[in-house]
Amino acid sequence: MEPFYTLPRCLVPSRRYVRRPPRLFYAWPAPENVMMDYARKRRLVKRMRGEVDVIGTLIRVLHRMIRFDGVADIDRDFLQIKASPIGEDSSGVLLVSLYTNWDLKRRDLPSDEMIEKIRLCLGIDEKPRWYLDGYYWFWDQW
Repeated sequence: MEPFYTLPRCLVPSRRYVRRPPRLFYAWPAPENVMMDYARKRRLVKRMRGEVDVIGTLIRVLHRMIRFDGVADIDRDFLQIKASPIGEDSSGVLLVSLYTNWDLKRRDLPSDEMIEKIRLCLGIDEKPRWYLDGYYWFWDQW
C-alpha cells in the first residue's frame, strides 16, 4: 500500500459514521541522514545504553531545527516523529508528521506557508502525503 496524496473522504472522522477511521499522518519520510548530521554537529545525539537512540535523536533535532531555530511556530501536538508500516519497503518508515486526520477540525492546524518552511528547512523535495499509523491502523468505536 502506498501513502495517499489526498485523504479519501471515508477517512475523514465524522460522528455520522458508526466507527472512527484509522489514524493517518500528514507527513514526509524523515530525512534521517540530514537530521543525524545536524545532531552530530550540534551534539544532540541521544544515546541509550551506549547505542544511538535514532528516534530520540530525531525528535530532539526536529524540535531544535523547526521550533527553537525559529523556522515555524508549530504546536508540539502536531510536529512529531512517528512510525508507519507504509513506506518504500516492507520495513516501514519513520515520518516527520505535521498532523493527523483526527486533527482536521482543529483551528490551529499548520498553514501551507508554515508547512513549506518546514519542508525547505528539512531539505525535502516533495509534498507531504497521508501515511497509515502503525498503532491505530484499524476502525474503532468512538
